[in-house]
Amino acid sequence: MNAAAKTILVLVILVVAVIGVMLASGDPGEAPIQRPTAVAAPEPEQEETPASMVATPDRQEPTAVQRREVVQAKAPEEFSQGVRGRILDPTGAVPPSAKVYLVEAPGTDVFKQLMLVNKGIRNPPLARGTTDEAGRFALGLEVADASKRYEVRIVTDDYVDAQVPPITIKPSQWYDTGDIVLQLGTTLWGRVTIAGSGGMPVPNATVFIQPANFFPSISPTPGREEGIPVKVDHTGTFRTQNAPPGPVTVGAVAPDYARLEKQNVNLEANSENQVMFELQPGVSIGGLVVDATGTAIGGAKVEATAISNKAPARGTSHSSQDGSFEIIGLLDGPYMVTAIAPGYVRAELKPIQAGDRELQVVLERQGEAKIRVFDKNGRVMSRFLLTVKTYYEGQDHYGNTDIPPKQAKTGKDGTATVGGLDPASYVFQVEAKNHCKAFSEPFQIVQGQDAPTVEVRLTEGGVLEGTVTSSRGQPLANVQVSTLPNHLDENPFTQMFQGLIPFKITRQSARTDAKGRYRFALLNPGSYQLKFAHAEYFEVYSKNNVVEDGRTVSIPPMVMEPGTIFTGQVRVDGSTAAQVKVTISSIADPDTPAAGGVFNCEAITDNEGNFAMSKRAPPGRYQVMAARQTLGNPLLQIADFHRTRQEVTFGRGQEKFFLPLAISSN
Repeated sequence: MNAAAKTILVLVILVVAVIGVMLASGDPGEAPIQRPTAVAAPEPEQEETPASMVATPDRQEPTAVQRREVVQAKAPEEFSQGVRGRILDPTGAVPPSAKVYLVEAPGTDVFKQLMLVNKGIRNPPLARGTTDEAGRFALGLEVADASKRYEVRIVTDDYVDAQVPPITIKPSQWYDTGDIVLQLGTTLWGRVTIAGSGGMPVPNATVFIQPANFFPSISPTPGREEGIPVKVDHTGTFRTQNAPPGPVTVGAVAPDYARLEKQNVNLEANSENQVMFELQPGVSIGGLVVDATGTAIGGAKVEATAISNKAPARGTSHSSQDGSFEIIGLLDGPYMVTAIAPGYVRAELKPIQAGDRELQVVLERQGEAKIRVFDKNGRVMSRFLLTVKTYYEGQDHYGNTDIPPKQAKTGKDGTATVGGLDPASYVFQVEAKNHCKAFSEPFQIVQGQDAPTVEVRLTEGGVLEGTVTSSRGQPLANVQVSTLPNHLDENPFTQMFQGLIPFKITRQSARTDAKGRYRFALLNPGSYQLKFAHAEYFEVYSKNNVVEDGRTVSIPPMVMEPGTIFTGQVRVDGSTAAQVKVTISSIADPDTPAAGGVFNCEAITDNEGNFAMSKRAPPGRYQVMAARQTLGNPLLQIADFHRTRQEVTFGRGQEKFFLPLAISSN
């Protein structure tokens, strides 16, 4: 599959995911409206960190809950890592103080991000600051994760919002962005008037400007959640000089008037761009969000989506502490109203006529289930790691949920309770010390019914063992051996969606001893793949290893060969450059199968432009490409990859290979 095909597939999957998230619903009943006692929606429960059940277990990352603002009490110089730079205006002078934010960029698990955004979860910046008199800034990061990407965002009153595209911040390293030159915006002005009034202004209107490529983010720039806001004056006129040139969506909204958006407005640079709005009298949808007992729910996200093709298509509000909400800016017509809040099942009401001000949205509490776990000797267990999985009739694998794994504690009756379950079918995944992973029988959560109780009996599972040697027949110590699903092929595509790939096997990692031996016990029955990795050898795999309860399987000896250390240096326009991504991937050769299977790896250059791949490559032919991560336009990154693409060949026994790479901005 080529890069273009992969991109199309990802986009298709994203669209399907978004549609699925948007259409997931329940049908709550309606009750006469009443003023309830106020109570806030509960905060998401903070789970305990799961205890290790096996040596070095591989666990899927729990779904994130809403993060609070990171308050930095330390000075930048007290941090071991972070990002620094200088901001200049288009003339090279220092602009007035600019606001600078460090946020987490969209990660590989885009599905999780879309789900969290749809739930109304927004994460604040990891760090924020302002430029000093010299235009410099420094944002420290308490903990750097080299597997994550970060963005620097700059907001000023006089220039276009700037952004340093995704960068990598490594532990104990400060990345210097160098000079970030702000760009002059384009002028956008207009008036917001009452339709059919002959030009009478709309009072208290606000205009929002969004770039056309705006994508919902779980880490929006503060103050830019809906775009760049511009207030109108008493004559209904608005004007800004820091609008981004190019295609944008411009919207206007005001109390008692219908929201109006104009999409694909092309703002030309160095021009007086004009957009005029005539707002129709608007209506709103208002009411209360309550639970089944009539108690108010504060902080619920309430959204109205037009059922017909008329605009505006959507309006959003959040309920106050007394449960009241009002969605303004709507036109007459039927709408679908949805409401979500932590701890409650998503509710959907339709059709709701715009203008209904006494709508009562009833949110049902999410369900719960009880579990009792027995050990291999038939005794009730009091502590175990519990994960909720989605059950699909007739499927071989269970789906992942957004409920984090929980270190369960049982009550006096030996049962543990798990809440936060929407009506659906589930299974419990159970892990405990000295036992293999096990799954419960499927159970259903049905609104209005008692919590089901399921039982799980644990066993010791099966064993995989074997030895690893060098090509000379010598035992290899310190080889990292990992269990993987038998069907999984490790590549950039599967790594992107690894958080969504369900598996029933037990994930473990171990290292060989001085005699090259490894042993995995307490394995859940199933078909396994083993991965063998060592710093001085290229990776190899063993597939189709079947594990059964109470059985030990001996794997034939695995032979590992030295691979090639691939390093290099990247220069951009003649100067060494940081934050350049270098990728290497094997080229399929039907006449000569790759010694280590399909090989893919990538590295990011350091502040001196140097890179080193994290693992050795098998002998064979490879394609190497490089692209600047800090290019805002993905098409420019593709151009970098295309211009730098070249083939290299590593011979058997070749220890090192150094490759200089050059990128030209022209």
